Amino acid sequence: MLEYQKKILKKLRFNSFLFVKELNKSVNWLSKKEYLSLLSWVEENYEPIEIQS
Repeated sequence: MLEYQKKILKKLRFNSFLFVKELNKSVNWLSKKEYLSLLSWVEENYEPIEIQS
């Protein structure tokens, strides 16, 4: 499931709103260890995302 989430996030990188939305949904699908691994992967591979209200 972790690799699947990475694949989805790669496809959503063009839209920060959808990217963050999908990242937040991941917490429901992944174990804590997988989720933390996903967050580390995001930090290593993507620039910080600025969320606009």
